[in-house]
This record gives sequence, C-alpha cells and structure tokens, in this order.
Amino acid sequence: MNTLVEMARVYATINYPKALDAAHEAWRIADRLDNDEGRAAAWTFEAYAHIRAEEFAAADSVNKRAMTITGKGGHPRLLGYNYWFNNAKAVWGDTTANYRQEMAEAIRLLRSVGDDQGVAEVLVESSLFILNTDVQGRKDSLEKATAIYEANHDLSGLAQCEGARLFVGLYADDTKALILALERALAMAERDGNLWVISAMQQNLGFMFIGSADYERGLQYTLASIRSLEAQQHEHAIGELYANVGYLLLEMNDTEAAGSYFRTALTKQPSGSPNTLIGLAIVCLRQQKPDSALFHLDKARAISSQGDNEAELGEIEGWEGDALAMKGDTVAAITHYEGALRMHRRDVTSSELEARESNALGNVLLSASAHVLAATGNKRTEARAHAESLFTRALELGRKNDLLKPQEQALRGLARSYDLQGNPVAALDFFKQYAVIKDSTLNIDKAKAVALLSVQYETEKKEQEIVLLGKDKEVQAKEIQKQKLVRNGFMGGFALVALFAGVFFFQRNRISKARKRSDELLLNILPEEVAEELKEKGEAEARLIPHVTVLFTDFKGFTAMSEQLSPKQLVKDLHECFSAFDGMMERHGLEKIKTIGDAYMAAGGLPVENSTHAEDAVRAAFEMRDFIAEGRAGKVAAGLPFFEIRIGIHTGPVVAGIVGVKKFAYDIWGDTVNTASRMESSGEVGQVNISEATYALVKGEADLTFTPRGKVQAKGKGEMEMYFVNATGSVTQE
Repeated sequence: MNTLVEMARVYATINYPKALDAAHEAWRIADRLDNDEGRAAAWTFEAYAHIRAEEFAAADSVNKRAMTITGKGGHPRLLGYNYWFNNAKAVWGDTTANYRQEMAEAIRLLRSVGDDQGVAEVLVESSLFILNTDVQGRKDSLEKATAIYEANHDLSGLAQCEGARLFVGLYADDTKALILALERALAMAERDGNLWVISAMQQNLGFMFIGSADYERGLQYTLASIRSLEAQQHEHAIGELYANVGYLLLEMNDTEAAGSYFRTALTKQPSGSPNTLIGLAIVCLRQQKPDSALFHLDKARAISSQGDNEAELGEIEGWEGDALAMKGDTVAAITHYEGALRMHRRDVTSSELEARESNALGNVLLSASAHVLAATGNKRTEARAHAESLFTRALELGRKNDLLKPQEQALRGLARSYDLQGNPVAALDFFKQYAVIKDSTLNIDKAKAVALLSVQYETEKKEQEIVLLGKDKEVQAKEIQKQKLVRNGFMGGFALVALFAGVFFFQRNRISKARKRSDELLLNILPEEVAEELKEKGEAEARLIPHVTVLFTDFKGFTAMSEQLSPKQLVKDLHECFSAFDGMMERHGLEKIKTIGDAYMAAGGLPVENSTHAEDAVRAAFEMRDFIAEGRAGKVAAGLPFFEIRIGIHTGPVVAGIVGVKKFAYDIWGDTVNTASRMESSGEVGQVNISEATYALVKGEADLTFTPRGKVQAKGKGEMEMYFVNATGSVTQE
C-alpha cells in the first residue's frame, strides 16, 4: 500500500493514468484493511496527480476527502500536502481565503517530518502566487527552494526554480536573460529525465520565442512540449499547448487553422480554459464576428473571475474593447481599454499586454469622433497627446522586452500621430522605423519553417487519429490525400512550380512513415489481430476463448526495497524488469495483458487460439525466474536490495476484449484469471507454481519435472491441487 502511494507520487510527473491507477489500487488495499491513514494517503497523492494534470476540480474533491481524516491530527506529512493542494490553483489566482497561513503551515508540517522535497515544492509554488504582492517574499521563497534542491542535487527541482523566475519577475526587463535561464532549466530537466519539468520548460521557451517573433523556435519548443505531455497523457495540459499553437498560427495570419487548434484544445478541457476561449475570441474578431467574440470572452471571464486572476481579467477586458470597437461602441471600448491598462500596470509580468492595450487605446483615441471624445471627457488635442504617450509607452515596453509586434504597432501609431499633428518629418522617421520592424516580423524564411513544421505535425496526428478511430480504407485514403494537398499547398506558397514533383515524392514517403509509426503505436496497445479488427470494423468484439493459460508474477521483496530505495530508483528497477518480461512474452508467443503495481500478467492462447499455450507460458516463466535470479546475484554481490519472484499459472476459459473508448486497453476476465492469481500468491519464491489444469496439459513434456504439492489452501478458492514445475537440470532460485 505504501509503495503504491509513493508510486502515485512519482508517476504524477511522469504518467498521469499510471499515477491514478497506483493511487486507486492503494485506496482499495487501505479500504480492505480499514486503514484510515492509507485511505488519506491514497487520496492525497491522487490529488497530486490531478494537480499536475491541471485537473483542479478532481484534485479538490479527493483532497477534501483526505482532509476529513488528516484534519483530525496524527498525520503531519499528509496534512502538510493537503494544505498545499488546497491552494493548488493559487498560481492562477484562485486561492482559499487563508492561503498564506495554510501554505506556511504546510511548510512547517513537512519540515517537522524531514520532507525536504515537499518543503521545496511548496516554496516554489508559493513563489508563483500571482496575487501575492510581496515580490521580495516570493523571491525569498524561490531562493530557499533553490538551496534545498542544490543540497539534494535535485536537477529537476533546480530546473523548476529557474522556470519560476519567469513568473516571479526576476527577469521582467530582460527577455534574453530569461530565455537563457529557461534553456539552462531545460538542460537540467533533460539530464534528470523528468518529463513533467521538461514539458513545462519547453512550453515556457516556446512562449518566449513566439513573443519575440522567433516563430520557428517557438513552434519547435511548443510541439516538443506537446509530445512530452502526450507521453504523460496529461489531457488538459495538452489542450493548453494546442491553444499555444493556435496563438502561433494567429501570428502567422492563418486564422482558420488557428480556430481548428483552439477547438481541439477545448475538447481536451471539459471545464473550459480562459486561455483557449480568448484564442477563439481572437479568431472571431479576425473573422469580423464581434458578437461571437464577446460570447467566448464572457465564458472566459466567468471562469477567470472565480479566482480573481487580474492579469487574465485584464486581457479579457482588452479584447472586449476590440470587440466593442468593431461593433461601433467606441465609448464602451475606451472604458474597457482603460480598465485593462489599470490591471496590467499593477502586474510586472504583463508588459506585453500593457503594450497591446496601449496601442489599441491610442489608435481608438486618434480615430474617435468629437462626440465620442466629449462622452469620455476628452478634447481633441488632449486625446492626441494621450495617444502619443500611449504609443511611446508601448514602444518602450516592446524594445525593453524584445517584443517586435508591439514595436511595429507603436511605430505605426506614432507615425500617424505626428502626421495628424502636421509634423511630416517626424512622421516619416517613425514610418521608416515601422517598415524595418514589419520586415522583421514577416521574414519569409521563418514563415516557411513554421508552416512546414505545423503541417508535418498535423499530418502525423491525422494519420494516428485515422487508424485509431478505425476508419475504413477508403476514408483513410481520402484523408491521406487531403493531407497531401494541404502540405503541398503550404509548400507551393514558398517554392517554384518546378519543385512540386520532388515535394510530392517527399510527402508520399512522409505519409508512409507516419502510417508505419501509427500502426506501431496501435500494436503497442493491442494484439495485432484485435488492432486489425478495430481498423476494419471500427470496433472489436469481446469474445469467449475456451482454452487460455494465464501467468501471474509478483515480487516478494518489493515492499522491503521500497523502504531502502528512492521512489525514482524503485520505479527504474521495476521498469527494467518489466521491459525484460515484455521481450520474453514476445519470444514465447504470449500476450502481455497489464501490470498492477509490482505484479505482471500475461496470457497464452489469445487472441488467436493455439495448442501450445500452456507449454509457452511455463517456458516463459522459467526465463522470467532465471532473469530475476541473475539480477539477484548481481545485487547481492554489490550489497544492494533485490527482488524475489513468485510465479503462478492456470489454464481455463476467459472473456477477452477492449476496455473503454479512449486509451484502449486489451483485458481478460473470468475465474481463470482469479485462479492464476491464487497460484502465484500460494507459491514460493523462485518456484513456478501451476494448477492441476495446466499440469494436465504439460505433464507429457519430457524435459519437465514436477513436484506435487497436494491440496493447498488458496484464498477464496479452498483447497486446490498444485505442482511446482521445473526444467530438467535447472536450479531454482532460493
């Protein structure tokens, strides 16, 4: 149970579904044992997994359940985490009324039990609280966390601290220094192999490069982050990155493609996301649909207002100003722009947004009629002077932060402002500067690289979706042809017609490779025959298979190892064993079904029935046993903790089929599965324990020997005939 809880914590930043599986299994064990502390621990780290996947509603629900136990006292470590998780959305401005006191108490409790890692994580989170106006206090929290991670040589922790500097404002006026810090953080996370931190740093770098109009590197980092998150199966976070690609496509003026990415992002965010909804609103504004834009912005405001996130609310206010201006309600637009600017000026991280709203308000003031100016209390000369100061401020922010787009808009605004004032010399000077910046932001080579990367990635994703959804071959062919045309269309915009033949040949090979990767992905999830059925019919029926041999393994020394090794090393050792087992199953013709904690389950004789399934399972079991024995010898010689294995095998009928409609899993059910599990739990270390049914099928094999055990009591089954099986001349593990 404790091991599963630690696995949930480790997997929370590696693989979201596995973290949930471990937490749920830990809870089931705790519930059977009627162990309140175990229940609380399972709920606590299930909440942690939800938080890392940005599923905050689910996290809040299970965390509150845990606090009904830990809040009674006696569980300081868990309660410390509960206080932290109770404020998980504080980074976005959504906090409890007493979040400062609760986070301070979390640090005190975790420090009291010597949980340095927990203390450091809470300190990093505290430094990110956007509602905390104590900037120096936030910086101090970050430095304390850095000191802890340095003392523990924790590269992933140090990487998080570097990334946090973006939000704390340590590099608020130096974009280049921030990018260098994020690149250092990414390098540290990659050395440590922490996918969650890697994806976070890739996302931040993508954001920074896009903001600096380096679209090629911006998209490269963003797509790399999506792939990192897909490996962890963090749907909500993947949705946010799809939204980021949408924003990049907006920068490229591909409004239709951007809308597609934003809509895809929302499918992965059932509770909605202000970031994505704002993106959809921008798409609507580009399409001259201000009412639709206001609809999306109203939904974004409803979500953001729950946490009083001023930076986000300011952005929404600004885009509402754009929509109202488009509708002709200039007075209301000016009011919204002014409100947005007030919010952005209070936040050191909102320089880009302040520059955008300054440019927008400046343009509206220059164009406003006398009636509008009178309604807002402005005179023409005052309005023009105010507009000039707004453009100057936007230009200053753009230059200070290497933001090309705000500079471009500000220079154009200043050129227009001086022209209206009757100063053509100054107007021409600013217009020339504007032309230089505009050329930079429309660099053709960068545009080509961005478009090409985007379509390549979309082509790969479409291929995978087609196969996994099981569309028939005719539909697949149409979709593939469509992707070819889209890709060639992008290329055609940048190359001579004479190159089209070469592009078509390259695309055909590209699609072939993408199809191969998609098939390999599906075969890694499902047996080949089931995968083919799914592709041809769109579904795979569950069916009864009368003769299947099921193999179960379990590590006896797993709990002891979990107390001696770090969770990271424990999971590494487990991964090494299970990876070796996977190869053995393939060699002996067995189908791996699943792993449950430290247990491994496989079966022979399915999905295609055969007559050798019992013998195949037994010989695979010998190889598994010998592999663990060899590993044990090496560990003993090195003075390290080691695994010991029990293996159980039973033969009988099972029902086999696909579980779920998303994240497919091939599974088997029936009493045969339960009995195989009892063969394992009733066995002994280093032995392969088989049932009477399996014995009847393999007893004629000349190179096998059997040790009858008589009737052995099996939990939930009563007494059952069992046999130890061995190969002639082999030595069992002691």
